[in-house]
Amino acid sequence: MNGDSLYMDTIKPNFLIVGAAKAGTTSLYHWLKQHPDVFMPYVKEPSFFVQDYGISVWEEYLSLFEPGRGKKAIGEASTAYLTAPESPRWIRQILGDVKIIILLRNPAQRALSLYAWMVMEGYEWLPAFEYALIEEERRFLNESFRFKNPEYFWDYMYFRSGLYYEQVKRYIDTFGNELIKIYLFEDLIGYPSKIYSDVCRFLEVSNEFRPIFTPQNPSKIPRFIKLQHLLFELKRSGRLPRPLCSSIQQLITLNVKLGLKPKMPPSLQKKLQEMYRKDIEKLSQLINKDLSHWLC
Repeated sequence: MNGDSLYMDTIKPNFLIVGAAKAGTTSLYHWLKQHPDVFMPYVKEPSFFVQDYGISVWEEYLSLFEPGRGKKAIGEASTAYLTAPESPRWIRQILGDVKIIILLRNPAQRALSLYAWMVMEGYEWLPAFEYALIEEERRFLNESFRFKNPEYFWDYMYFRSGLYYEQVKRYIDTFGNELIKIYLFEDLIGYPSKIYSDVCRFLEVSNEFRPIFTPQNPSKIPRFIKLQHLLFELKRSGRLPRPLCSSIQQLITLNVKLGLKPKMPPSLQKKLQEMYRKDIEKLSQLINKDLSHWLC
């Protein structure tokens, strides 16, 4: 796989939303998808530029963008690109001077939201966020777990994936500040029109268009976490008859409906803030943004 194999008329993305997970990337993906001058493929998270994850065939990845021929801005959104150490250099090697959009969220709140999404989707089986944080160290050091789990490895690293400094620095070192735009989740949600307009200017498309600003991909902790995991395991096995799959999906939906929005105990919030403090302070200097509200 190298640049020599790319044909002149191949349609490739000229911008990427690279993360972070649970920081508003799905919302921005859907909002940009509505723009008449922007093309986003029907697949979110193709994750081609991640080793052993996502779409692995170059031609299959390229086929996602062919329907965007003629659009000015062609992009995709894969949150794994931020945590995967190999992604920035790989992207630069294959796509060249592609524009990079990074969304960041208060790391403590994002960690809880990621855990809630993981249990909601049946990827996580540990029955409490606190347990998952305790288990993270063992999982991180477990070579077998790294390659044998139901979902992307870094999505189980609830704390570590929120250490943004090194992740963002890899992109700045690889692409330079001119090709990168960094936004905060709270600004995206609080001032969607303003952020959207700025994104459009960055992508060099009309900033007068306004999409329907509907938040996407909210997380909720199901009533029975281990049951949710079991139901999804059965559904993903591919060995069940269609009527039974339909019944299982109904149980999955009901389990989520009976669940609760994720809520952080104040003591844990304070503990995580202190654990993140040094990284947040370094990140603040790196990107020249005041992030002190993440530590309040």
